[in-house]
Amino acid sequence: MKVKKYCLEKKVLVKFILIALLICIDLGTKAYFAQYFKDGNNVINIFGGLISFTYLENSGAAFGSFADSTTLLTIISVVFIACFIIIDINNKSQTGLYVASYSLIIAGAIGNVVDRLSMHYVRDFIKFSFFNFVCNIADICICVGVVLFVLDVIIVQSKGKSKKNE
Repeated sequence: MKVKKYCLEKKVLVKFILIALLICIDLGTKAYFAQYFKDGNNVINIFGGLISFTYLENSGAAFGSFADSTTLLTIISVVFIACFIIIDINNKSQTGLYVASYSLIIAGAIGNVVDRLSMHYVRDFIKFSFFNFVCNIADICICVGVVLFVLDVIIVQSKGKSKKNE
């Protein structure tokens, strides 16, 4: 009975489905573009060059930092995932915004860990003209998830403060 209540309260099924779907999209697009560019293609520009696809194998973290630190980055990522799961289990406020942010962050982290464990690098292929780095779907999930998580914290805390003032 407690497990069923936990799953309903914490929206576990919704999070699981979102995470699984996002991981599949991430790994599928990484595999597609790795194969596409392996066949000799160079760059694909869309939206007038605003976004381009180019393939890069990144053995580091964001912006190429910590190059060749795959083991360290994998350990840090796994510890982060475990900590975030513990935070999720203990989080009493599970808004829709929180569920989305949590799912995006966990899916992105897992997608990149899968790459690091299986290939010892992360496959990046998306380049925005206004940023000077190449990323992947997992990276975008993490960035969007963090923004949504911060918004959720701000909204939940502001609601809590307004209830105390009433």
